[in-house]
Amino acid sequence: MELKEFGQLLSQQPSEQEVQTRNGLKYLPISFIENKLDEIFGFACWSYEMRDVTIVANEVCAIVDLKVFHPIAKTWITRSGAAGVQILQDAGASVTDISAKKKNALEMGFPHLKSDALKNAAKSLGVVFGRDLTRKHSDVFSESDSLPDAIKLLSEVSSLADFEIVKQEINLKNPVLKSIAIAKHSEILKNTPQIEEGKND
Repeated sequence: MELKEFGQLLSQQPSEQEVQTRNGLKYLPISFIENKLDEIFGFACWSYEMRDVTIVANEVCAIVDLKVFHPIAKTWITRSGAAGVQILQDAGASVTDISAKKKNALEMGFPHLKSDALKNAAKSLGVVFGRDLTRKHSDVFSESDSLPDAIKLLSEVSSLADFEIVKQEINLKNPVLKSIAIAKHSEILKNTPQIEEGKND
């Protein structure tokens, strides 16, 4: 897969048929997110881990670390997402009244918590995972003369110092440029001689 092709996959708008609405907000179902992760990164090239599960009053919160293997940079990257779900209680109960919790509240709520946190993490990978669904203004990057110029700038970088300078001049919200930047950074690190600690040239 070419780098530009990979970036285009991440910047695609999700199909309108997949977009659903809850409480007036658009979202993508977890089945779509998981299928897209399989499709773009490969069945065995992504995983997730739930951590920092915390109960606050009548809500349970958690963070999910989503790990994907970047096919261009050839390295694992991690994106984190957070979510919280309400613990179902008897009507009229105080939020701090644990005895009013529904018998199977966590059995129903925990999978929902995992799904929401995973979807939140996936959004940071690109538009195709629903990044712009709830935004009034999307971060879509127009394909103009500036894109080839930015790609050329990145391709000519040969040191970490130059990379940091160029990184400030380009739009890393664009998934194509972000992928190129990750690949270029890995390439520079790979080609930079490592000085052993305690030794001088």
